Amino acid sequence: MVTPRAAQIVKDADSRVNDGDYLRAINVYEAALDDSQRCAEIHYKLALLYDDKMNDPLNALHHFKRYLTLDPTGPHATEVKNFMKRDEIALATTLSGDAIVTRQEAARLKNENLALRKELEDRALKLKAATDKPDTPASHSDRRKRKSR
Repeated sequence: MVTPRAAQIVKDADSRVNDGDYLRAINVYEAALDDSQRCAEIHYKLALLYDDKMNDPLNALHHFKRYLTLDPTGPHATEVKNFMKRDEIALATTLSGDAIVTRQEAARLKNENLALRKELEDRALKLKAATDKPDTPASHSDRRKRKSR
């Protein structure tokens, strides 16, 4: 059950959101949090603020997860799960510098890299073998001609 004080805090936070004072709204919402199921809705509102207004997928994910923990079958559960998928991708993209590589692609690149290294090693060995060959008979006669001049 929502206490009159908690209801007033949420109402104040909602008013801050409407005024565009998102940081203050976050602080006020957080002041109303406890571990009760009624806080699921507050976590949902915080997640939306972090997601839509603050462009902070990490904090949004935290509050979306708290929402699902407190009310796994709540009215926003399906929506929250979709937001979480999107935010996880956004967070991974941010952390990886906009370059998400799947495991399959990473394995393919690793194998390609190993094949190219092997090819380079083989070429280096062939080149070394070609330059380390003992003198051929033609090269002996060329040296004798040079010496006799």
